[in-house]
Amino acid sequence: GLFDLACVLLVFVLGRRLYSARVGLLGAALYAFAVLPLQQSHFYTVDTFGTFFALLTFYFAVRVAQGGEAGKRGGGWGTYVALGASLGASLACRINLAPLAGIALLAAGIRAWDDFNRMHADSRSGDGRLLSTLLQATLFRLLVMGLVTIAVFRVAQPYAFGGTNLLDFTFADKWRDNMRTIRLLIGGDADYPPGHQWANRTPFVFPFVNMVYWGLGLPLGI
Repeated sequence: GLFDLACVLLVFVLGRRLYSARVGLLGAALYAFAVLPLQQSHFYTVDTFGTFFALLTFYFAVRVAQGGEAGKRGGGWGTYVALGASLGASLACRINLAPLAGIALLAAGIRAWDDFNRMHADSRSGDGRLLSTLLQATLFRLLVMGLVTIAVFRVAQPYAFGGTNLLDFTFADKWRDNMRTIRLLIGGDADYPPGHQWANRTPFVFPFVNMVYWGLGLPLGI
């Protein structure tokens, strides 16, 4: 419940940073009254924790992307470290949140491009040299972020590893088997009772109605 309440706060902070306080309040209110997050919180599922860290990853990604803008704080080394930590925690909750790494890379690319355009007018160096310097700095920051992501995932998801110490990154056989089994279940290549609810349903329409009408509720769904 506390993690889901923190999600409401993060939605507000994201909306305020990207748009305005009004947008942040509207987004937070829509999320607060959505049915699915309330249900997941009461059922004590891993999704609530994954949603929190995913939102936290989005927040720090936005700070990285906007770090160079006037009046926008953040975007320094600490933000990259926090982005890596939140990404690692997201993966520890749900491995299928791995595409969030693409958001982190996109944010770093936006930051580098904005820095290049802003520094171009004031720089006496050639465009090639300036671009090379920015790329090197961005890649180094991404390297630090990646190392933090791996370290946090190693600590927060010990079941994925078979070693007896934190420096052993060998994946556990059981964890790899679980991942293969889940992939078969999700792809429909293996049958199991919870999957029967999806049989003989209208593609796209059935999940859309359940998500928009029942899961989110009509205000947020619309």
